[in-house]
Amino acid sequence: MNYSNYTRQILILGIALLLALGSYTAYNDPYWIFRESPPWLEAHKGHNRVLDIRLRHAKAMQLLTRQPEHVILGSSRVYRGFDMNQCDGFNLGLPRLRIAEAEAYVRHLIHFTPVKRLVLGLDYLMFDADETFIAGFDPDLGSRKYVLAAWPASFFTRQAYDDSELAIKSKTRNDGFWHRNGFRFSIGRDQESLEGVYKKFQRHRITKIQYDQLASLLDRLLNAEVDTAIYLSPMSKPHLEFFEESGDLGNFNVWRTTVIGIAREKGIPVHDFSTSSPFSEEDIREESSDHWVDASHFQPMVGDWILGEMGLIPPEL
Repeated sequence: MNYSNYTRQILILGIALLLALGSYTAYNDPYWIFRESPPWLEAHKGHNRVLDIRLRHAKAMQLLTRQPEHVILGSSRVYRGFDMNQCDGFNLGLPRLRIAEAEAYVRHLIHFTPVKRLVLGLDYLMFDADETFIAGFDPDLGSRKYVLAAWPASFFTRQAYDDSELAIKSKTRNDGFWHRNGFRFSIGRDQESLEGVYKKFQRHRITKIQYDQLASLLDRLLNAEVDTAIYLSPMSKPHLEFFEESGDLGNFNVWRTTVIGIAREKGIPVHDFSTSSPFSEEDIREESSDHWVDASHFQPMVGDWILGEMGLIPPEL
């Protein structure tokens, strides 16, 4: 066989295989990048194990196609607590989000979306100096390098194929179901699950670096003229009791004061709901309530209250 013909056939075969792989992953859309109703959505009623474990990549890509103007950014307290049903926006909540990661997502928003308003939900865990990045985070986020690598990786790789299979074949779990706007509806938890949350509470160490990262994040938003507001996440009664019993309450209060001072110095509105919300006296010992999924995460009813108190949606009558 002529070598040029052989090479041509190999190239054609390779291209055909890539197109087949890309078509398969695009059809299944495991990262929910562009399809309104991918197959897994109906098959599992909104459960997608891929989103559970690769949410940092998925939401970064979703921002590129959704192009939101209004965004709320924060940890899992955000993606569980704001269903965005009363406002037009995208829920950029991410599990165990750290402040350095939040700065990168702000950079991503500013560079690649028409974002006009950002609500930033802050909590104590985000400033943990002993774990500044979580697995799955790409430090190139917000750069052209990230986008140029992430697009083909989402469709033409073995990882994309495996994730397509996982999205279709993974069984429904009892933790909750995803909505297209980034919110995750949480299934009520039993006493055993709630106790598991208590056991994960721990003290955290915060350094000047984390506060500098917050200041840098806010400077980016100010320079980009993004309308920004901050809230400190409401804390449950068991969580506040843990701070007191562990001797970490003083450090927690220093964190509150410092974060509020940084925001106010830059002229950014900040609302402290951490200890003064009407929900902080509610105990969560036996099962989830209307206000709390567990001692760490609040329900959308509380999320709506937060947005109402911040003047971003009409308050409940």
